[in-house]
Amino acid sequence: MVAAAEQLPDGLVLDGELVVWDTAAGRLSLEALQRRAAARGRTATALAAKSTAFFIAFDALQIGGIELLALPYAGRR
Repeated sequence: MVAAAEQLPDGLVLDGELVVWDTAAGRLSLEALQRRAAARGRTATALAAKSTAFFIAFDALQIGGIELLALPYAGRR
């Protein structure tokens, strides 16, 4: 996530959700996300390899330090 965020332009603020997809169950897994968030050290590394996390952005709140909240939601997307 950090490496991906570093590629975004400065002053960009996104709103979204961090999710983990459970391939065996074919659905999102809040439990897997919570395990990853609480893990440290080797456990964190192992869980990251097993349960990939994804960030789903659904709104742009600022671009270049300019607040976009006055724009319609459809325009910010």
